[in-house]
Amino acid sequence: MAVLTPPDAIPDFLIEHFDDLSPETLRGTADYARGEAYLPPDEMPDKMKEAFVLQDDETVAAIADYADELAAVLEEQDGGESL
Repeated sequence: MAVLTPPDAIPDFLIEHFDDLSPETLRGTADYARGEAYLPPDEMPDKMKEAFVLQDDETVAAIADYADELAAVLEEQDGGESL
């Protein structure tokens, strides 16, 4: 499996929070970043929520894409382990 590298547009302090999130929370985070969800997921760390308002549109879009990609990788890993 290829290693997923976060885009340079995402600050390191935000990347650290992704490691502890479930695929479901990552997808909710992506939806929230894109404006497709009015409220962030309950499991999304408060520091991430606060940091979103300080990021430019390019960074928020990169966060959404990365969260979706990471969720897919984690789901694939979970699916592979159950076989």
